[in-house]
Amino acid sequence: MLGDNEDTLCKDCKKKYLMNFKCETKNDLNILWLPENFSQSRFTKSSKASNACTLIVLLMCKRIERLDCRQLDTCFKEDFNMHSELIYVLAESILQGNLLHDRLLAHKPVRHMNLSIPEAIKAGGRELKSIKEWNSFIYLQDLTSSLYTELKEKLTQCLTSIPDRTIYVILIALNRSILLVIEHQGQGRITLLDSHQHAPYGSVIVQTPAPNLQALCSWYCALLRHKCSMYELSFMYFPSAP
Repeated sequence: MLGDNEDTLCKDCKKKYLMNFKCETKNDLNILWLPENFSQSRFTKSSKASNACTLIVLLMCKRIERLDCRQLDTCFKEDFNMHSELIYVLAESILQGNLLHDRLLAHKPVRHMNLSIPEAIKAGGRELKSIKEWNSFIYLQDLTSSLYTELKEKLTQCLTSIPDRTIYVILIALNRSILLVIEHQGQGRITLLDSHQHAPYGSVIVQTPAPNLQALCSWYCALLRHKCSMYELSFMYFPSAP
């Protein structure tokens, strides 16, 4: 858990960095670009590269699981609620994920700076013990041409196997982990959260209706800008409240 000082710092950072954001809509995708310094490697004036994205997405899963589905709406109101729950989720997960990752590296060597999902769950300790993996798939295929087809197929199977649960899909491509939240209730919506920097912006949050999954996949593949021929999809859920 974050301490009081860290939580206060987190709130101060959000007040400062959320003064220059950008909202846009493309192909029924509601896109929120956060400022350049609001990313896992730049938050709190850090200039140190962060490899904590897998920890960060798992911590976001836990925080989002605690939210009411209506709270996920607040990012895209016209007046942009500065205390949007998703912004808190992203900021707090970046701070805590970077802290846990730094502590891990300080105490023992790791094979790779970018943790696998099992390694990240272990590093998270009690914070992440309640999250479960339905299945994980590694693809030796071109991301752009295959992501939508593979994601749709496996997501259909997952939702059949685990009904009435929010599904958290972690996509790892080009050593970057991002999160897709598939809501089981409410508006049938998908939310993408990416804690990395995307110059001239920082992190990005996207929401779209579930039937618009193909447009979301195409948008994200274009965002990467580099050809990706291997990626991983992991489907996570919580059997009970975390």
